[in-house]
Formats: sequence, structure tokens, C-alpha cells
Amino acid sequence: PGWQSIRHEWHRYQVWGFDSSGGWTAQKLIDYANNQLANDIKDWNGNWLFIGEWSLATAGDVNMSDDNTLRSYARAQLGAFSKAKGGWTYWTWKFYNDDGSSRNQWSMKSMIKMGLLWML
Repeated sequence: PGWQSIRHEWHRYQVWGFDSSGGWTAQKLIDYANNQLANDIKDWNGNWLFIGEWSLATAGDVNMSDDNTLRSYARAQLGAFSKAKGGWTYWTWKFYNDDGSSRNQWSMKSMIKMGLLWML
């Protein structure tokens, strides 16, 4: 790239447009993150890619109620986002009114506390 010290920020959520009416299931989202998402990031050839926002949240009608399924989804996304040369940041550390005991997939604090998300 012709620019120095510049990052390209990409907000890559699998929420909007990733609902069951489009055929999306929990397993399909996991497979997407492991394959398409990981390849999109690996194949990026512009300035360093920074994943500026992401979360474990999904469309409301995609069932991630099983902890093992959510852990698999977290593992797939972390694996993909770890390939971004510019790094990544989760949507928010603490969702409002969240003491860390909820299963709010937008809250990094809750996801870590519940063992559903971890640092690589």
C-alpha cells in the first residue's frame, strides 16, 4: 500500500442479514467464520486491517443458547480475527446495566466471565 501508518477499519458483524430467513443457523455461522470470514481477512491486501468492532451476538432467531455452540462460534471468530494484521477490538467491554453475570453476547465482560470468550 502507498500509505504509511494507516489502518483499514472493518466492522464485521454476523447479525444483520444473517438470520434464519436467509438459511442461517448456528452451525452455518460457525462454518462461515471458520472459512469465508477467515479467508477474507487472510486474503486482505490493502493497508493493515483492523477489526474495529465485533461481538458474539447473532440475529435473534439464530439459536446460540447452548454454551458449547457459542464457544465454537467464539473460537471461529477469534481464529479469523487473529489474522487481521492491525488487530481487533470487541464491541464493548460492559454493556449498560451489565454486572458480568448475564449472557449478553454484546458484553465482552459477561462472555469472559461465563467462559464463553477468552483471549488467544
